[in-house]
Amino acid sequence: MNSSFIRISNKHTELMRYQFCHKLLILLLKNQEAKKVSVYFPGKQSWYDFRTGTIYKGGVTHQIEVFEEGIPTFQKAGTIIPRKDRFRRSSTQMVNDPYTLVVALNSSQTAEGELYIDDGKSFEFKQGAFIHRRFVFSDGKLTSLNVGPIASSSTKFSSNCFIERIILLGHSGAKSALVEPENRKGDIGVGMFLWFLINGQNRGTQKGGSTVPCTQMFP
Repeated sequence: MNSSFIRISNKHTELMRYQFCHKLLILLLKNQEAKKVSVYFPGKQSWYDFRTGTIYKGGVTHQIEVFEEGIPTFQKAGTIIPRKDRFRRSSTQMVNDPYTLVVALNSSQTAEGELYIDDGKSFEFKQGAFIHRRFVFSDGKLTSLNVGPIASSSTKFSSNCFIERIILLGHSGAKSALVEPENRKGDIGVGMFLWFLINGQNRGTQKGGSTVPCTQMFP
């Protein structure tokens, strides 16, 4: 797990930039009255605003608006980040919450990422009791591969969580998506993001779709 921390100061504001695993760029401001900050986005790839989906070119300094209700966070193009969007009082209540995959496409319309899950409380992961999936988006298709060890029946780990929604950043034109191997079509919604709801049962306005368990995830 790689990360870096940079402190940038001037007479108007103090900005702390934290880059987590080279996938997320997080800005921490000490001046509560700041409305805009100058931010340099490293690298050649673009960065997406984690809240709005706005894209910023890499290797360039941009003026970023900041708001009291959130911490400015940006996802690097070419990465896939799983997240849980349910608001809970504690992380233990989130154990079986569904995942949203945020797919931030680069200039080649590709992205990669991973998801790791274990029970979060024991050392059974040392015996292979965990789920580790690798996601790849390429040629308009999202695939998943098991990159974890083949666990024995006594140490095999299972989870009740599933992939509920996929958000595509930097992709346009598609109106529907196909979930394999069931060959079920799902509607794509367009708002701040291009998103595809997999689990149609959670939204009354959506029809079709399917639940994709974390142990399966597009085999």
